[in-house]
Amino acid sequence: MKVKKQLGLKAILDSDIEHIFEQLGVLELVNAGKIKCEFCKRKIGVENLHCIYIESNKVKYCCSRISCYDKLMKKQTGCE
Repeated sequence: MKVKKQLGLKAILDSDIEHIFEQLGVLELVNAGKIKCEFCKRKIGVENLHCIYIESNKVKYCCSRISCYDKLMKKQTGCE
């Protein structure tokens, strides 16, 4: 999925996560367990989503595991 660069969304309410998935056109994929964390490959759902980010014009997802978010931060800051 190609994504146009837009102003980043800083935070969303837990109650709005399904709506965000729907806006991204991936709600059915999430419900089917086909959206995975970029780092650990766990299925992403409403209960374990930590962040959505864009890399190489693609929407990617990070789960709520601290180790996965740590890898994302290192990758984003170039501190790998």
